[in-house]
Amino acid sequence: MQEKILKFKNIVKQNFSRKDFIYHEWMVKYHLEIVERIAMELCDIYNDADRNVVQVLVYFHDFGKPFSEEKEKEITLQEGLKVLFECGFEQEFI
Repeated sequence: MQEKILKFKNIVKQNFSRKDFIYHEWMVKYHLEIVERIAMELCDIYNDADRNVVQVLVYFHDFGKPFSEEKEKEITLQEGLKVLFECGFEQEFI
């Protein structure tokens, strides 16, 4: 599972680091990585949380933003789901 998560995270980080993305200079370091750290700290408190699901959702939630802020949600749901499948996640997980 960690291999799939790492693959997905790397794809999202690459997308967020594209020079044509207006927030490319800070989005990974000052948004995604901080949200991930907070989410994992919350998982330490809420032991029943599925850490794998939480970690993937951190990177999934803004998936479409680097492509179009106006169509961010649609792109996230369409292209983000495709990428999850390409990374090897099972339908049940997604």
